[in-house]
Amino acid sequence: MAPAAPADEAQPAPKRGRTFRKSRPPMLQAAAARQARIASLAWTTLGNRERVMEFLNADHAELGARPLDLAIASDAGLARVEHVLLAMADAPRSEG
Repeated sequence: MAPAAPADEAQPAPKRGRTFRKSRPPMLQAAAARQARIASLAWTTLGNRERVMEFLNADHAELGARPLDLAIASDAGLARVEHVLLAMADAPRSEG
């Protein structure tokens, strides 16, 4: 067994914390409100977690982008996503 290294030769522990993460500015209050509004409408319209997550986070052909990104970006984007969700609510559901 090798002798222990003297205390002054010990390697310092790596720094812990969030230094490896990119810093982002906090979400603006208006953007956070739009995010909450579209998430709530998606839950009401789609009814289950899987459908909500898929709709909000996948590129949508009619919208040309991810619905969540559009809704957060502007009031106009929120209105477009709301329109699509409301149309989905009015459409007959296919069984299967």
